[in-house]
Amino acid sequence: MDIQQFLEELKEIDFSALDREQQEEFRTILLDNGLFDECLELSYEIAEDKFLAARAGTDFDEAIRAIDKELVGIYLATGREDKAKNLSERIFYEEPSLENFQTAFDNLYALGLFEEAIAFYNQNGREYEDAGILFSLAFAYNQVKNLEKSKMHLLKTIAIDPDFTEAYLHLGHMSKGDEAKRYLEKYIELQGMAISAYLHLISLYKDDQQYDNIRTLMQEVLSSQGISEQTLFITINALKSLFEYEKIYDLYNENSLIKDDPILLGAALNALSEEEDYIDFVEEEVVTYFEVLHDEPTYVETLRNVYELTGSARVRDIISHFEQHHGPHGHH
Repeated sequence: MDIQQFLEELKEIDFSALDREQQEEFRTILLDNGLFDECLELSYEIAEDKFLAARAGTDFDEAIRAIDKELVGIYLATGREDKAKNLSERIFYEEPSLENFQTAFDNLYALGLFEEAIAFYNQNGREYEDAGILFSLAFAYNQVKNLEKSKMHLLKTIAIDPDFTEAYLHLGHMSKGDEAKRYLEKYIELQGMAISAYLHLISLYKDDQQYDNIRTLMQEVLSSQGISEQTLFITINALKSLFEYEKIYDLYNENSLIKDDPILLGAALNALSEEEDYIDFVEEEVVTYFEVLHDEPTYVETLRNVYELTGSARVRDIISHFEQHHGPHGHH
């Protein structure tokens, strides 16, 4: 029997109807054949049976609570989120505590039941001054478009834990001007790595013509984090905001990493396409790297920049290709 046929027949087996020895035998067969996901799924079934049997065999409340918490984890791992939700809420109501509240609240959050999560907090969680819970609550409010309360709970989060890195990222993106700068600068100071924070901060500095701040930020990124896809992307965008196209050109030629990554390649050529001195170079590159750049979001914009300045027939043909396959605006 080949492995595919075995897998098809496996789907017809009701493992719950097998005795423990048979379940363990199947688990060993799956493991020996490298079917780790299927083995894990069966392991969860075996573990669930053991926990349910143990639960039925004890009247000790503390043991029952411990078993129920294990069952919540199994239900989540096996895609039975509703069972996990109902059981975790029952555990909390029977034994209110920060830990039990967190589990029940997190399950609602993970299921995307943001309105229910907010209601559950308002009914049961106000006494728990926990930064993690308040951050999750802020996200839930954000998801239901209540940005005022979202920001309020982010501020409560950093009041409790001034080093709660992700809260500063969200506050930065929700704020404007100098306030946004302060939050994003704090996020970066705390070693936050989201590219969006760097790009947003660069944009804010550019709006206020704080070009030295952009240079300092760029230098700190490269000196502290070295050369990587992430730091090169930040650097290209920083140099673009400074109109320092020659440095982008040098960066492009000095780092082979750029040509190996569609996003970096697209960002560099898009920036250089804004400067007439480099337009012939960009024309050659956008044609040469057609296959690499085909799905890159800025490719069509770069092509149009080139065509506008050169009238290149080769570039016009590529633009026509996108218009025929994706409509007049290129990528969807």
